[in-house]
Amino acid sequence: MTSLQSPSILLKWTPNHLNFLQVDDGQPFLFLSNITVETDKVDDEFLEYFLIPTQDVLNFLHCRSRNRTNPFRWVFSYLHRVLEVADDPPAQIGLMESLLEALLSFSPRRTRLVTKRAESLKIGGMRIKCDGLFRQDQWTLVPVATFLVLKGSDDDKIREIQQILAQAILAFTQQPEMDEFIGFVVCSTGAALYLAGAHITRGYIESLRKYQRPSLHLQVCRSATYDLKIPDGRKDVAMLLLRMLKYLDERKLP
Repeated sequence: MTSLQSPSILLKWTPNHLNFLQVDDGQPFLFLSNITVETDKVDDEFLEYFLIPTQDVLNFLHCRSRNRTNPFRWVFSYLHRVLEVADDPPAQIGLMESLLEALLSFSPRRTRLVTKRAESLKIGGMRIKCDGLFRQDQWTLVPVATFLVLKGSDDDKIREIQQILAQAILAFTQQPEMDEFIGFVVCSTGAALYLAGAHITRGYIESLRKYQRPSLHLQVCRSATYDLKIPDGRKDVAMLLLRMLKYLDERKLP
């Protein structure tokens, strides 16, 4: 292996691959800072369902009849499972998926955004499985925010970058006239969530396709980490994800 080696999305990476990609890690998360979500009384009442006391979350499965009208009931069901078994990846994927589905019902959207699990996507001549939020254009699904369960290892950041680049490659393949793309990854570690993202230009992707080292850095940004056991943590992550959904809905694509 040379000191700089072009990575394949489908293979295990080493630090040499990150060096090749010019990764600039740990930047402040500013992508959505100019996005505002305006709420009215009905919206506020909707979000109040997500702010039930922590003790009620712990007892949620024992009070299903009382909570069956809560629009976040599936979120709390998965959160209860995660609190019981913190390292349960299917429950963590379900937690992220159910939260995004609840927030998608928050207001009508022009863009067709859907959540999918283990969606089969083709990159080059191979297929990968992807969990996340997709934009649906006729018969085509393009990931715009993937779900990632963290393992608490050094590979977590590598897996974030792999997912962001996979999104960008698929987006530029479908719409090669785009100048830029921002990919997002919703990351879960137990009952805590954060949002990672990166801005990728067409020139950056073209360099990778030519097996050339990009001249620009890949700046990977991460939000604060939000604890879903705490009402304030649930409120803050809900508003962050609503800003992301608004951005994805209003993003101008060719």
